Amino acid sequence: MTDWDEVRKIDLIRQSGHPQEALEELQRLRITCADNEARASILLNESVCYCDLGRYPEAVEAAEIALRLLPAESPSRPFAEFSLACAHQLNGKLELAAEELRAFLLRHRVLLEAEDNVPLRREAQHRLAATSISLGHGREPMFLLEILKAEATHPAEVAELTYREAQANVFLGRHAVALDLFEQALAGALDFQFVARAHFHVGEILFGFHEFQRALREFELATRLAAKDSPDREAFANWLSAADAELRKSSREALT
Repeated sequence: MTDWDEVRKIDLIRQSGHPQEALEELQRLRITCADNEARASILLNESVCYCDLGRYPEAVEAAEIALRLLPAESPSRPFAEFSLACAHQLNGKLELAAEELRAFLLRHRVLLEAEDNVPLRREAQHRLAATSISLGHGREPMFLLEILKAEATHPAEVAELTYREAQANVFLGRHAVALDLFEQALAGALDFQFVARAHFHVGEILFGFHEFQRALREFELATRLAAKDSPDREAFANWLSAADAELRKSSREALT
């Protein structure tokens, strides 16, 4: 018989910043499982550990095995479907993840409206909106963001949703609207992980509007705020150089 108190304790180990230790404990515990339902639940916890460790293909594999172990009528199956979609998203399989998230939201729409499951529904909508934006879509994210924003109460979530809304408006060609939304997000409680990119996107739009002085300042901020190991830094620096060159060119033309 599976000791679920032990599983919860192991998850606390993961949450405390020790996913490798938690993974090893889960693997040990899974060996003692007598039924598929219990093995599947532990595999889903293992998938989360793999995600924390950045081992996304293994996270996908663990979630896939869990899903195969669960019969169609299992109450755990919706959560396995969601876990697999998340693992695919993190593994860069964005088209597949988007399809799975859409199917999850549609197939389990009644389940997800239950009060206890609303946070899960909202997380799936958040993930689908972000994935859809990464794929260059605008309309689908706008629909999802409207729902999420109407329900959001925490300032950090409101700011993140505003940032996503700005991204979606860029893909819809509404650059002035997007500029206003990016600036609203930056003026709010936007999580630091989004701040550098928000400044960069503001700079991009201003550059397109030929406001090179303002664009230059935004690119400078984006470059300074980006993490040292971020692949964005080179792109930000390139745009900074381009804005500087255009500003110098404009200044020369003004003198002639």
